Amino acid sequence: MSSDEFRQTFLASVNDSNGQGEANQTINVVDRPSVDIHVDYFFQVPDLEAARLAWTDDPTFYPSTITYGLTFVLGLIGNSLVLVALLGDRKSARNVTTILMVSLAVADLLFLMICVPYEMANKATWKTGLALSTLCKVAGFVEMLSALASVLNLTAVSVERYCIVYTLIY
Repeated sequence: MSSDEFRQTFLASVNDSNGQGEANQTINVVDRPSVDIHVDYFFQVPDLEAARLAWTDDPTFYPSTITYGLTFVLGLIGNSLVLVALLGDRKSARNVTTILMVSLAVADLLFLMICVPYEMANKATWKTGLALSTLCKVAGFVEMLSALASVLNLTAVSVERYCIVYTLIY
């Protein structure tokens, strides 16, 4: 129903209900917007000329891509080796330090698998699709979760090591 059809239907119902023409004058004074409203979303870019350049023309593109790539590969290999070493040895007893180190390695792997590829994708393209926008919401959560898990795990390892050293000394 368009706004004109709505206005005519409303005026007919008002005139039928109270029998006065003053409602008709009041409604005609009000200018109603059309129902078909189109909102155009845009990104504000402070430097439009820089946005027109290719993403590989950015002077920080190659160093940051190399850094992200090395961090991803070395972190994946290192944390996987930590998990294999700690979980693969069946002879050693499961103690608190082992559990905390496994938890720390899992938190680091979670960060590496979600946040690092997302940051690399942000560096590589301006395009925002459904997958990237969904990953945006997940990446922020995972980044905070893994940072909190890493800090708490390292704190727990430090407290546990302090307790062991304190009991050995005294």
